[in-house]
Amino acid sequence: MASGTQVLLGAAVDTQWWNEGDIQADRSSIVSVLSSAALSPTSLLKAELIPKSKEAAKQNRPTVKPGVIDKNGQIVNNQPITFHTKIKSSGYSAAPRESVLRQKSNKLTSRKSLSASAPDISSTISKRQYPILSGPPNSLETSVQVSDRQTSVNCIQLTERGDRLASALSNTSAAIFNCSHSGINSHDTTFSGHSQALNHVSWSHDGQWLITSSDDQTAKFWMSTNPDPLMTMANIKGNIGMKDSNNRTDKENLLFPKAVCFGQFFFVDRFFILSSGNSFHLYKYYLDTNKSDLKRYVSNTKYKVVKSFQLSSSQQISFLSAINSFHSYLVLCSGFDKSLEVFDLNVGSVVQSISEVHSKPVHAIVQNKGSPFASQSSAAYDLFLTSAVSDGVKLWDLRSNRCVRLYSGHVNRVHPCGSGFSPCGRYVASGSEDKSAYIFDIRSGGYVERLTGHTETVIGVLFHPRYPQLITSTLDGYLKVFSTK
Repeated sequence: MASGTQVLLGAAVDTQWWNEGDIQADRSSIVSVLSSAALSPTSLLKAELIPKSKEAAKQNRPTVKPGVIDKNGQIVNNQPITFHTKIKSSGYSAAPRESVLRQKSNKLTSRKSLSASAPDISSTISKRQYPILSGPPNSLETSVQVSDRQTSVNCIQLTERGDRLASALSNTSAAIFNCSHSGINSHDTTFSGHSQALNHVSWSHDGQWLITSSDDQTAKFWMSTNPDPLMTMANIKGNIGMKDSNNRTDKENLLFPKAVCFGQFFFVDRFFILSSGNSFHLYKYYLDTNKSDLKRYVSNTKYKVVKSFQLSSSQQISFLSAINSFHSYLVLCSGFDKSLEVFDLNVGSVVQSISEVHSKPVHAIVQNKGSPFASQSSAAYDLFLTSAVSDGVKLWDLRSNRCVRLYSGHVNRVHPCGSGFSPCGRYVASGSEDKSAYIFDIRSGGYVERLTGHTETVIGVLFHPRYPQLITSTLDGYLKVFSTK
């Protein structure tokens, strides 16, 4: 089945898009999602947030014994008494059961250790693979309203297993749904905590965590099983060292100046990225998941900026995309000046740029991230889509830095309609303002299916990673699942 995928994708990425001889002559200059270069000694991606352990804190803490003169010449009294000999128990009660009285230590856990303890996605995936030769989804299976009141669905994201769907809503909440081969089964939970509309949602690689970003100039961390946010990100530098030695607020640790438009995990959950204004920020972090009931309002969860990046010319970022399902160094970022820049976070700089991607600002970038249920050729991962109002959907190859296909026929004059790749690599989908979703043949550029039945503009489209299904979202708050007949 993997070989069949190679053949199908080979038709989509044939060598007419670039000069193969030039690639062979100087491969070191080619920008690719699947980089062959190792992490540099000074790479930003080697950064790690390591908190002090309790033992280290005790060793560094100055100790003063009772009756001893301190550095100011004052006698220190009223210190706790320490017995240096063992005191026998009164024996009035039996020894307590260890299993009952043992308390869990409130350890600060890193993302790295959480990923190690979490179940491996590849080990839990069943033997069933994505049906590579299936036709495009064209039959409506299920339709779900995300809220009791009409609200726009601004973003939809599936976990890599495809078992849960997150939706960013204009009513300030994120609605989570359970999914299966039959479509959207049930509403799971709702994450509420923002004060303004949500712009974006992003799952972690293992599907245990969710990042939401909002117009209220904050982003929040959520545990998939807990309706309360684990951490709120409001300051650019992070929440470490927010006050100086005199307990004064660090005035240089500013709040995000504008709405946090995008937030996602990066480098297989080791970091996360947030964008606001004309900058995006790379963060390292630790999550404290073991809160006791006595200290439920005290959190040791930390995040700290590693580096901030700015677009060269644009006043504001219009969209941002990066791959988290495997180790990739690249971040694709577009601005309202119609440009697109490719950042390599291994070297910490821009490695490629396009001055005019569309005739209008780019409102969506979708990379071909693949699927754990389908094999793809390495060349396919360098494909990405861009969308802009009144200028269709363009397919780009990162290595040649050129547009290689244009998909048109759908209606997109006002709203930021999204697009997406199918796991088999044969189809591209796009939303449309004529209350339809369009599926295009990736090689020919013509649309092969027009999915109707919506009551408003289709703002988002998303292929399921395991089943031949397409999920659509609309401005009036509906999710629909289409599958092959």
